[in-house]
Amino acid sequence: RQFALSRTLSKSSQRTLLALSDMSGPSMLPGFETYITGYPLRSDKLYAFAKTWYAHEMERPGCVWTHTLLLENTVLRTIRNLNDLVPHFRRPTKGQPLGCYEHPLDIRNLAAAVDERPLPSHDLVCHGLSTVYSEDRPVFLLANDPESFEQLICSIWSQQWPGLRSAFSFCTGAIASRSVDGKALDLQVTPVRNARDAKRQVRDCTGIDGDSGSEMSPPVAWVEIATKDLLSQHSQVLREFLWRYASNRDPKRSSFGHF
Repeated sequence: RQFALSRTLSKSSQRTLLALSDMSGPSMLPGFETYITGYPLRSDKLYAFAKTWYAHEMERPGCVWTHTLLLENTVLRTIRNLNDLVPHFRRPTKGQPLGCYEHPLDIRNLAAAVDERPLPSHDLVCHGLSTVYSEDRPVFLLANDPESFEQLICSIWSQQWPGLRSAFSFCTGAIASRSVDGKALDLQVTPVRNARDAKRQVRDCTGIDGDSGSEMSPPVAWVEIATKDLLSQHSQVLREFLWRYASNRDPKRSSFGHF
């Protein structure tokens, strides 16, 4: 349930938050105790970026804490890297005041986050971008250690133009398939052992084996260009192009390759 909020929300957004703030499956699995989720709240023209922690201190099993940052669509244009927002998440503590969550955050002077984790491999980025953008079907990335893919998914979101960012949905720890507005999230990291269940829940989907590094044919030109951009720490040429020419287009993932 909702404990603290810094702004009013429509009933539709409240229902969505209620569902996606809960634990991502019927029972917690090792390695999935912490994860991040991103999804649109269309009725309020907001984008929700959330972090969830398993609440091991609670007496009733299956409890989680979730802190959600509600980003206005205008703010999506100012974020260089979604990873920069991660330090703003604060895990609640049982019995402690929650007043800090009742005040908006000022991220106008957002400092770049220092991420010590190694960048994903070239082949995995190629495979991920090709799968995510070739079609508009839901994508399941199968893994046993979802945290290792958090940086990759934040980087994929950060490479997108604002319109696509505002529609792109993901979860780095989907124990079971998750949905928003009746549709499965675009990209979900799910346990390898749950792959069959995920495909049964969402029949028209595609998958990536993140742990074995699934083989793929040599990438087409646009995939190679996007991969080099995503792995680069400095190049902004592709992103400037996308923001200039793709911003007024429908926010479909399959449009990425064309641009």
